[in-house]
Amino acid sequence: MGFFDSALAPAAALQPLTAERLQQALTRLEVNCDEEGGNLIAQFEQGYFFFLLMGKGQLLNIRGTWRGSLPVDKLPVASAFAESWNREMVLPKTYPTVFEQDSQQLVIMMAETNHPTGAGLTDEQLDELLSTGISAGLNVFEALNQNLGEA
Repeated sequence: MGFFDSALAPAAALQPLTAERLQQALTRLEVNCDEEGGNLIAQFEQGYFFFLLMGKGQLLNIRGTWRGSLPVDKLPVASAFAESWNREMVLPKTYPTVFEQDSQQLVIMMAETNHPTGAGLTDEQLDELLSTGISAGLNVFEALNQNLGEA
């Protein structure tokens, strides 16, 4: 029964996800974050990421925002990009959103991953979720720069 014994042993190392553990993991991964309104934000050249704990640590939401923007008349192009990406790629979910800046409507693109964490996780699992969420989001941002940067 050795195989199953080793599979059960790590369960004791599972710990609830807290804001403190999230900050420690980002520090381990050398991701520089600022805190704004109780949320952690990491800045990258192509975009930025919010790291949100939802439902008292039951869900980790990694939400990236592309630094580019498009005029609102390009919303159909942005939607087509998102539809194609979401159909062909596993991660992350991407979608356009419209916002107003200086009385002008603009389209920005989001990249988002959600990870259930209610059962707790090891530090290694948390590091992997963060690395995957960030790198997947950066992949979307790179594709956006290549496909919509001049839209």
